[in-house]
Amino acid sequence: MKNVLGEIIMILAVWGTGNDYRKNKHQLRHYKYVLFDGNERKQGTELDGHIIKSPKQISDYDFDYIIVATNKYYSDIEGVLLHEYLVPKRKIIRVEEVQKEILMRDIGSNSIECKTNGKKILFGYCFLTYENCRIHDFLLAESLRIRGTEIIPLTCNGLQRVECSVYGGFWGNREENEKNKEKLHRHNCESCCRFNDKVWKEWGNYNVITADKQLNDIEKNKIREIIWKLDINEYMDWKYENFPIGVWASKTYYNNYLISYKKDFDKEEEKNFRHIACNVALMCLATQRAVRKVRPDIIYSNDSFYYPFAILEYIAKQEEIPFYNAYGFRKGTYSYAKGTSTVMFPLEGAWKSFAKRELTDAENAFMDKYLDDRRYGKDMMINSADPSKCVEHLNSHSIYGKIHKDKKTALLASNVTWDAAALMRGIAFQTVVEWVLGTVEYFAQHIEWQLIIRAHPAEIAKNIPEARERIINIILNVYGKLPSNVILIDSDAPISIYDLYSIADIGLVFTSTVGLELSCAGIPVITVAKAPYGEKGFTYDAGNKEEYFSYISSLLKDEITENRKNEIIKQAKKYFFLYYFIYMIENPFYSFSYENGATLKITCKEDIYNGHNKVWDYICNTILNKEEILSEDRMPPIDMKFERD
Repeated sequence: MKNVLGEIIMILAVWGTGNDYRKNKHQLRHYKYVLFDGNERKQGTELDGHIIKSPKQISDYDFDYIIVATNKYYSDIEGVLLHEYLVPKRKIIRVEEVQKEILMRDIGSNSIECKTNGKKILFGYCFLTYENCRIHDFLLAESLRIRGTEIIPLTCNGLQRVECSVYGGFWGNREENEKNKEKLHRHNCESCCRFNDKVWKEWGNYNVITADKQLNDIEKNKIREIIWKLDINEYMDWKYENFPIGVWASKTYYNNYLISYKKDFDKEEEKNFRHIACNVALMCLATQRAVRKVRPDIIYSNDSFYYPFAILEYIAKQEEIPFYNAYGFRKGTYSYAKGTSTVMFPLEGAWKSFAKRELTDAENAFMDKYLDDRRYGKDMMINSADPSKCVEHLNSHSIYGKIHKDKKTALLASNVTWDAAALMRGIAFQTVVEWVLGTVEYFAQHIEWQLIIRAHPAEIAKNIPEARERIINIILNVYGKLPSNVILIDSDAPISIYDLYSIADIGLVFTSTVGLELSCAGIPVITVAKAPYGEKGFTYDAGNKEEYFSYISSLLKDEITENRKNEIIKQAKKYFFLYYFIYMIENPFYSFSYENGATLKITCKEDIYNGHNKVWDYICNTILNKEEILSEDRMPPIDMKFERD
């Protein structure tokens, strides 16, 4: 329908006039709509200037979308619309999702207008159960399609059984009985498939290729037989047709069961591990066939630290296809990488040139304020900086030992042991647990100094499962009586890591961002793992245990010079700026938080067109031209606004 100016006006049918309608009617204010309700007593009455009609009259109108304004009866109403009124599924929307859904579907209508230039991009296994990835990856796919590229989504579509890297263990399937576990997995799998259908079919009308169609039952059973015969004692070295399935299965198993390492499996644990390894092997073969069938010019995926995304990266390298992946680490931002996981923070090339430039006075002032605000959790997806915001209940008894302010002090900031930031990153020590216990033992022999260990608040954060390996508990179980110079501050203690900066002479870290922040404060930091900011010239990076303990001894015995301290501050702040404000690129189209989900900034489909946003153009053109996102010679055209809070 068009108005007198020739502008298209969208007409909606809204079924339901109860509480859910009243809570969300503000989302309807930009549309013309007709109200319907199955309650005969309401029919014929007026509400918000609309006469409420019977749902039987819906067929008398030509609506763009039908909005279901009742969550309680959504499934029933959807069934009636689909099967009695023959309404296409893509035209049915929940009332609380009106603005997002209509805009996404309007953007997806670009497919009618797009002409391809012959290039094909395989969009593989996007993490669409997570709204941040769902909206980002759809907008990126549409932006690349508008620029002339054929987008071919690749989905799993139910190939995997029992548990996978999206749903498994403490992340959605803790059933112990195998039949119940399989049943719940099928339910989870159906949910995942619905999100894939929403994005690729309801929003975008894409031709999707699926992993489950690449293998027959004989091949699936053969793979399972092979996996069940492998030696569990050598699980990390398992391979299937040269794919490192043991490493990929291990990462997922550790993440699903919230651990950092596994040496011995009981029967149930072994069974769970083999199920994951089977799924990894199935996805390897299916993905390889899909890639060879499509023969894409470029492959894009969600961050590739875990399978199945890692499989796409691996195959892309084998087939010499440029590979890109992306993920949002900080509120309101997204990061991109070519040829490696975004979690690996590939900034070596960019740092070569960025290290040589000086921050301006405005940039320095901005950095100082931003670092001050970090203690309150500024821009963090999960506010792990402020314990009162991170954990459910603070406990003043979660502090063990007494701090002596007259002693030289090492501050150890622990990682969450199972987190991707720490998994398989060890250098001097292989795991966080090994490192922490080794450090306690060292200080037990050096009572002239003091060690304060602050456990990561995210061990018991409100929005994620509680860690099974809690650092303070592990230490207390090993040491019946703590060394007098070791102080433990647990996850739920009211003292934040920032409260301890003023008494820290040195910082000890695995990969925690605290190490970078301590460096920005001029406190010498020793790393023992592949920290994103390690080997950049302002930290002391231990290659083995002897070097680690030597660094501790020398830095506590002799203070660094004022010149060295100033150099650490200058370079650390510079790297922080590169890392947080150039690598983590501000998302121009929506903001996202765990608490509120996605809040749209984009208002129309033209916003993603070429020429409307220079940073977004840079991302799209970089992918299309198969270039590095950041390098010594290339960086996105970031325009920082330093007056922002």
